[in-house]
Amino acid sequence: MADEPGRWMDELERQLRESMRQLRSMFEEGAAHARGFASSRHTETRDPLDALQQLKKMRDQDLITEDEYQQKKTEILTRL
Repeated sequence: MADEPGRWMDELERQLRESMRQLRSMFEEGAAHARGFASSRHTETRDPLDALQQLKKMRDQDLITEDEYQQKKTEILTRL
């Protein structure tokens, strides 16, 4: 019985570390997508179809909001 609080704290610490690992991974993945999107901005004028497809992927993965998607889509389409 006396060891219960220690085991409980160990499990809580393990869960917290796992949650932090998952958050870090999600953050790094999102940052990589953002870097890819930022670096692809200059290619939008050359290939709007690719830019729209990339934009849709970002929206579908919840990396950007629907409003951000619509705004950027409008920018791309007005350049055609």
